[in-house]
Amino acid sequence: MNSVGPQRRNLRSRVTSVSVDWWATLAAGVITALAVADVLPRIPW
Repeated sequence: MNSVGPQRRNLRSRVTSVSVDWWATLAAGVITALAVADVLPRIPW
């Protein structure tokens, strides 16, 4: 049996997970920056 296979899959899944998390963080950062700059429309609550 080759022990490199499962480790490589685990590494790939971690890299994929991190990349997804970074995109979400970037999107949240952009929305926050726009809100702080008062560019987003206000929601009448």
